[in-house]
Amino acid sequence: MEDIRNMFMLTKDDLEKIVSKALEEMENGLQGRASTLQMIPTYAPIPTGNETGKFIGIDIGGTNMRIIYLDLPSPGVRGELQTIESVMPKNSHTNDEFFGYIANKLKSFVYTHKLENESIKAGLTFSFAVNQEAINKGELVGWSKGWDIKEAIGKDVVKLITEQMIKIDLKNVEIVALINDTVGTLINLAYDDPSCGMGIIFGTGTNGCYIEKTSNICAQKMRSVCKEEFIVINTEWGGLDFKEFKRNKFDLMIDEVSVNKGSQKYEKLISGIYLGWLSRLVIRELMQKKVCFERYLEKEVFSDEPDDTHFDESRKFFSRHTEITEDTTENLSRVQVILEKLGVTDSTLEERKILKEVCTLVVKRSGYLASAVTVALYRKMSSYLSSRSTAGIDGTVYQKSVPFKKYYIEGLDLLQPQDKIMCQLSKDGSGLGAVISAAAVSWKQ
Repeated sequence: MEDIRNMFMLTKDDLEKIVSKALEEMENGLQGRASTLQMIPTYAPIPTGNETGKFIGIDIGGTNMRIIYLDLPSPGVRGELQTIESVMPKNSHTNDEFFGYIANKLKSFVYTHKLENESIKAGLTFSFAVNQEAINKGELVGWSKGWDIKEAIGKDVVKLITEQMIKIDLKNVEIVALINDTVGTLINLAYDDPSCGMGIIFGTGTNGCYIEKTSNICAQKMRSVCKEEFIVINTEWGGLDFKEFKRNKFDLMIDEVSVNKGSQKYEKLISGIYLGWLSRLVIRELMQKKVCFERYLEKEVFSDEPDDTHFDESRKFFSRHTEITEDTTENLSRVQVILEKLGVTDSTLEERKILKEVCTLVVKRSGYLASAVTVALYRKMSSYLSSRSTAGIDGTVYQKSVPFKKYYIEGLDLLQPQDKIMCQLSKDGSGLGAVISAAAVSWKQ
């Protein structure tokens, strides 16, 4: 096991190197130089807390789609919330299938809630990288989280959805704001808390955004005029990469068979869709070396085959992964139950300990890596906006994995022992952020 431990171990020096390189990549991106961080100006207005009205939020994530209708009756007050959620169809391979599904769900929501005779402003949270030309216009840069609809690349996603809405005669809803889930977490929390300066997602994927001084961005990065002193920058930190960064053989195996091979390398070390997968690969190797569970080698237990269901299986194993790392019983009885559900009916205590340690090593590294890029955002802002030290965070990994959160905070404390970064859950941030962004745009018009 010692070689496995070494593969996933990170020291403070390792983390400081990542922070330094992330800051370097951030600056390169802001100045239009070659960078693995896209550093996309979002044009999203930072809410004041005074916005009022009734708005719709459309939240397109890596797995689910949500539509939210929210009344803001008076400044700082959130009224009745109505919402629906559905699973995005993974068999969507064309623009018509993917964006048509969104338009049809939106029309159904509008008619179900008897909103067809009202003129409604909507915000769209689109959880994939776009190059924004304005707050309501952005071209898709690329997919992540298992999606790969090539004909959408380079197209304006607001226009793609609007065209589908027109096809089905849905004309009373106007999308006035385009953001991503990360920006949504910032905007949602900033409506209530003026100290929020960062928005972060730890879920199916991972990303971070922060408030940047507009004058720090080179002119060629800005596709339209921004008169605001500050602007929200979407870093797309999942793509962070530099030659000194060490990835182990399991990371390379995942990258090799992933749908977006060679990209989103940092995301593949952190996000929920990959944590279970990494653990499965490690256990599979230990089985082959006859360290544990070798009698199940010919069975599908901990299968590492990249088949059509493999993303779903990794998601399922992530939930088990979390339970495994949280088991504090003397005999690891919760781990035993999980193994029995997987078909392992005769596990030994030593095998259960190995499984728990593997899952813990993977999630600890994930939490530490997540803390490094968070600290990079904080240090970038500290020279011009030190009052904005709160990070609004959302995502299933942050919400549901107690060990991840523990190691994330541990990493933050390791890197920033004096200047504390406040972490606050921006619950439903991506969906509510879409609503608040529509309100903020309408308020400024």
